[in-house]
Amino acid sequence: MQSIITILGGILLIHSSYANVHRRQQGYQSWTKAPPSYVPDRYMIEFHDTDPSTNETVTPVVMRRDLSSTNATVQIEYDFSDVMNIMSVTVSANDTDTISELSSVANLYPVRVMYSSSAHNGKPFPLRTAPIRRDVTGTATGDTNEGQESNINTTETGDESPSRPLNPARENLVLDMLGVTKLRETLNLTGKGVKIGIVDSGLDYTHPAFGKCFKTAGCRVAYGYDLVGNDYDGITNPVATPDKDPMDECNGHGTHVTGILAGNDGVYQGIAPEATLGIYRIFGCGPTGNSGEDVIMQGMLAAYLDGMHMVSLSVGEPGEWAESPSARLADLLTRLGMPVVAANGNMGGESLFASSNPSTGTSVLSVNSVNPRRYWGNQLNVTSDETVTLMRSIELPPPVPHFVFQDTELVYPVDKDGGHSGCSGFDPTTVQNKIVLLTAQAGCSDDDRAAQALAAGAAGMVLPVANNQTQPNMDGITYPHNLRMASITKSDGDYLVKKLEAGQTVTINSDAEYYSWDNVESEQVSAFSSYGPDPELHIKGEITAPGQFIYSTVPLWAGQYSWASGTSQATPQVSGAVALLRQLKGKLDLSYKTPFLQTATPYCFDGSLCDSVLRQGSGLMNVYAALTTPLVASKSTLELLDTVKGKFTNGVATRSFTIQNTGKTSITLAAKHTGSYSFSNRNPDKSRSPVPRRSDATAQVSLDISTLAIAAGGKVTVTVTITQPDLPDGEYWIYSGYLLFSATDDSGVSLTIPYQGLKGDYSSMPILRTNGGQLPMLVNTSTSEVKSLTDSVVFDMVSSKPGISLIKDHPTSNIRIYAVNVDTGNVWYAHTNGALDYTARNFESYLPNTTFTWSGYGYKSLLKWDLRRVPNGKYQLMLAALRPFGERSNSNDYDSWTSSTFEVRYNA
Repeated sequence: MQSIITILGGILLIHSSYANVHRRQQGYQSWTKAPPSYVPDRYMIEFHDTDPSTNETVTPVVMRRDLSSTNATVQIEYDFSDVMNIMSVTVSANDTDTISELSSVANLYPVRVMYSSSAHNGKPFPLRTAPIRRDVTGTATGDTNEGQESNINTTETGDESPSRPLNPARENLVLDMLGVTKLRETLNLTGKGVKIGIVDSGLDYTHPAFGKCFKTAGCRVAYGYDLVGNDYDGITNPVATPDKDPMDECNGHGTHVTGILAGNDGVYQGIAPEATLGIYRIFGCGPTGNSGEDVIMQGMLAAYLDGMHMVSLSVGEPGEWAESPSARLADLLTRLGMPVVAANGNMGGESLFASSNPSTGTSVLSVNSVNPRRYWGNQLNVTSDETVTLMRSIELPPPVPHFVFQDTELVYPVDKDGGHSGCSGFDPTTVQNKIVLLTAQAGCSDDDRAAQALAAGAAGMVLPVANNQTQPNMDGITYPHNLRMASITKSDGDYLVKKLEAGQTVTINSDAEYYSWDNVESEQVSAFSSYGPDPELHIKGEITAPGQFIYSTVPLWAGQYSWASGTSQATPQVSGAVALLRQLKGKLDLSYKTPFLQTATPYCFDGSLCDSVLRQGSGLMNVYAALTTPLVASKSTLELLDTVKGKFTNGVATRSFTIQNTGKTSITLAAKHTGSYSFSNRNPDKSRSPVPRRSDATAQVSLDISTLAIAAGGKVTVTVTITQPDLPDGEYWIYSGYLLFSATDDSGVSLTIPYQGLKGDYSSMPILRTNGGQLPMLVNTSTSEVKSLTDSVVFDMVSSKPGISLIKDHPTSNIRIYAVNVDTGNVWYAHTNGALDYTARNFESYLPNTTFTWSGYGYKSLLKWDLRRVPNGKYQLMLAALRPFGERSNSNDYDSWTSSTFEVRYNA
C-alpha cells in the first residue's frame, strides 16, 4: 500500500498544479439546495471482518460492544450481520465523528432514500396520505394525495360500497406477447409451488385475484410482514412501526405489481398465477412516498429468512453502483440461491449512466420497459359526415370527472385574440355546453385555458399533442380545474380541424369503458426506461418486458383494476418468468439469467439499426423460448469495457465464445451482426450533454463462421472481431449491437448475444462540473440558502459551518475532501456529512447538486481512529473525485478543485 506521506504529497501537488481549476468566488451567488436524498439521522455502519488495530474478528457481538462503548446515543434499526457486516442505526449527525473513530468500523454512510419505479413524471406512486380505515359498515375514510398520475381511484369508500362501480377484470394482453400462453399450452407452467417475495407497498389480499385471504389454510398469500406501518415516510417520518399485516393501505403500487406477477381471478391472470406469495411492505402513507435503503434491505432479508425462492423489486435509486449496500445484499442473496429481479428505473429523460440499484447488483436481473402490442385504453367516437373512432388519453381517477359525453358538439372556437389557443377567453355563445378543440401549443398554461373554457361554459376540452408522436399524452393529463379533458394525437387533431373548418357539425360520444387498442409503438423501448450502463460499464438493464399502460389489480378501495406505467410494471413480468423457470428446473443458480438473455429479441427499427443495448439490454423477453431452447452460449453478453481495459489494438479486438446444443437433434444456425445507434452524454469539450447525443456510426463486426452446424450434444466455438466505430475518442461514445443466430429450419430456435463498449479512455472522463456555471463553490451550509462566499469568511463551526456545493457529472467511487491550513501546509482528511464512496451523479430532475458540510474535524491519515478537531486558522477545502477505473492510491486519477480561503475561529 502506498504510504500516507506519498498520498499527501500527491494531494499537495494537486493543490499547487491545478490552479486553473480553482475559481475564487466573488460576492454572493445563490444556488438552490438539492432535495433530501438521505433519511435523516440514519446511517449504515460497515464493519471490518477483522479489526485492523487489534486483529480481533469482528463478530456481531463485537459490533454491538464497540457501538455501546462510545458516548454516542446509537439505536440499531436493522442488523444484517447474519449475511454481511452492516448495521443500520439512528444516530445524531453530531455523533458520527465518534462512530467513525472506532477501529472496527470500515465505513459509515447515510441511508439513501429510494422510490418505486412507476413512471409518473418523476413523482412517487403513493396515492393516499392516510390509510383506508374501514368501519363495520365497510365505509372507509382517508385524505387524498392529489396530483399522482396513474389511473388508480383514490377516493373509493371501501371494498363493500365503492363510490363508483369497480373496474372489471379483463384479459391480460401481454401474455401472448411474452410467449406465456404458448408455454402454458405446452408445459402447463403456472408457478405452482414457487414462493415469490414482493418487497413493495404491501398487498390488498382481500382482492379476488389473491383469494381474499392472508395466511389461512390453502391461501396463496402465505407469508408477509409490514416493516414500516402507515405513518412511515423515509424523509418526513422515518420511524417504523412494524406489524404482522402487510395490507396495502394507502398506496396501490404493491398490489399492482403483484397482480402482474401472480394475480388470478379466472379472467385476469398474471405470469405465475398459482405461485405462493410473500408480501413485505416497505412503503408507508407518508407524503413523499419513499423508503430508506435499509428498510428495503430488511425486506429482502425477511424474504430470504422466510424461505422465498426469489424476490421481485420494483424500487430503486438512479445512477448507483454494484457496490451500494442494497445492490450488494441483492447480489449476495442471489448467490445464496434466492434470485432477485429488480427495476432499472424510469430516468429515461436523464441521459446515460442512470441505472438504479439494487438492479445494479452483479447477479441481479435488471429490467427495462417496452411498449406492449396491445393495451386497454379509452376512445372517442366522432361523427361528422362519417363516424370514426379516435384514441384518447386514458381515464384518470376521481375526483376528476370522467370524459363521458353523449352526442355533444365539438367546436374549434376563435378566442378573443383571434386565435384558437383559448388563452384570452371565448364568447360564451360559441362554446356553451360544447367541447372545445384548442391548439396544442399556446402562450399560456393548460390550467389557464381550462379556466377560460369553464368561465365561458364549455363542457370539456380536447388538446392534440404538440408533435408528431403517435399516441396521446397518457400520463401527463392533469384535468385542470376538474374540467373534463382529453388528449389526442396531432394527426387526429388535424383531422378534426379540417372537418370543422369545412363547416361540418362534429359530435362526440365517449364513455369511461376500456377498449383493446393496438399499440402503434409496439415493442419499442419505453421512453421512460433508464439508460445504462452501470458506472463500471456493465450492461444494465439487461432485458425488457412490457411496462407501458399495464392493466392490473389495484386495491379494492382504488377500483379493483386499473393501469400504470413504469419499469415497476415490467419487472414483475420478468419475475414471474423466473418463477416459471424455478417450477421447471428446481433450485436456481447464478445461470438463471442465461436462458432469458440468450433468447430475447432486440427491437430494431425498420430497415435500420437496432435500439441501443444501453436501453434494452438483450431485448424483449420470450418466456417460451427461454424455457425450451436447446442452445446455451458460454457468454450471454460481450462487455467490451473501454479501449484500454478492453485491450483494443488500433481499435480492433477479438472475443470468443462457444454455443452448445443440448438437444437431441442437430441444429444449423445462420449468424449475422446487427449494429445499434451509438450514444454519448458528453460534448466535444467533454462537458456533459443533458440530452444524449446519438450517432448511426456502428462497430464493424465479423464472425469467423457464418453458418454453424451443431450436432446433438455438440459445441462450436465462435470468434468475433470487433472494430470500434469511427467516432472521436475523447467524447466517450458508447457503441453496441447484436450477434444474432437463428435456425435455418422452421423450428424458431434462436440465440442473441449483445455487445457494448466505450470508445476511448474511460478513466479520463471528468467527474466534477467545473467548466461553466457556478459550481463547485465554498458555501455556508448553516443557512437555508446556499451561497458562494468570498475570501476571509469566518466560521465558528457552530452557528456557521463551511461546505462545498458541487455537481457530479458522472458517478464516482470515491470522494475526498481535504482541509489545508494555508499557513502551515498541514493537510487533514476532512470529516463531512454525506456519502463519499460509490455515489451517483447528479440528475437535473432529481438531485441537481450535492453539498458537503465540514464539521471542523479531520483525520491526519486515512486510518479512521485518529479523528480530532483542527486548530483555529486559515483553511482551504480541497475536493477530489476519483475518475472511472481509477486507483485510490494515485492522486493523478482524481478530478480536483480548491476553494477560496476562509478562517476557522471557534467560540471557545
